[in-house]
Amino acid sequence: MAVDGRAIDEGTPLGDAETVDVEDYAILFELERLRAQRARAAPASPSKYHCLLIDEAQEFSPLELSLLGRCVSRGVR
Repeated sequence: MAVDGRAIDEGTPLGDAETVDVEDYAILFELERLRAQRARAAPASPSKYHCLLIDEAQEFSPLELSLLGRCVSRGVR
């Protein structure tokens, strides 16, 4: 709700205030990592991959690149 009592997306073309943009996932994972660090707990782990190929890496933010780095498996399974 906004201060005027209306829904935050009221009157917008798509009414999508209750959705998450793909670009927001890196931020959500970082907030979870910081929360876990503060609580001295293990953060939620993103999916793990043996290899990542990134095209146009210059288009990613440092936060997004950090999250991608956390997705790389360590060692051989």
